[in-house]
Amino acid sequence: MDQIIDNALLKQLDEAIKLYIDDDIQCDESKVAVISLLVSYHSRMNDINFLINNHRLNSANVLMRVAFETYVYLKYIFEKNNRMKNRAKAYYFHDFQKFSYYLQHLDQTSITTTDELIADLNKSKNKKVLGPHKNVNNYFNDMRAKFRKCFVIKDQKLDFQLLKDSDGPRIKSVQVK
Repeated sequence: MDQIIDNALLKQLDEAIKLYIDDDIQCDESKVAVISLLVSYHSRMNDINFLINNHRLNSANVLMRVAFETYVYLKYIFEKNNRMKNRAKAYYFHDFQKFSYYLQHLDQTSITTTDELIADLNKSKNKKVLGPHKNVNNYFNDMRAKFRKCFVIKDQKLDFQLLKDSDGPRIKSVQVK
């Protein structure tokens, strides 16, 4: 079966990634976000070809959606040159929201409780778990603050969830002006 995604296109994408990685631009959150999206997009394209060649069309359809979403993220980031850095940083820092959502709904699973997971993360001896943050709440507050800095907000009220800077109760909602 023929590949739906041309190998020449995949090769050009691979070369673009290498050029972006090897350029002289300082490696900060925005560059990391773009590189991770480009690598993810490239990987999805290869995965789609593999699945199509192995007659796994339903699985390929799922990855096509993921690839399309990644394309939309990239298009949005690169859409306006004067906003590219902030948009890429916003993408980089948005992961804390996914983690926060996961923690809020963890109690509904049989895996563990939110409090147990937070306690385990806070007690971890591995410095890589929380990086420079002293606990999970500190991590969330730092990521949230960095995420907010990616946007210019005038005369709008936004709901951001703030966490206590301790090991205590986890989430309370606060309105920020």
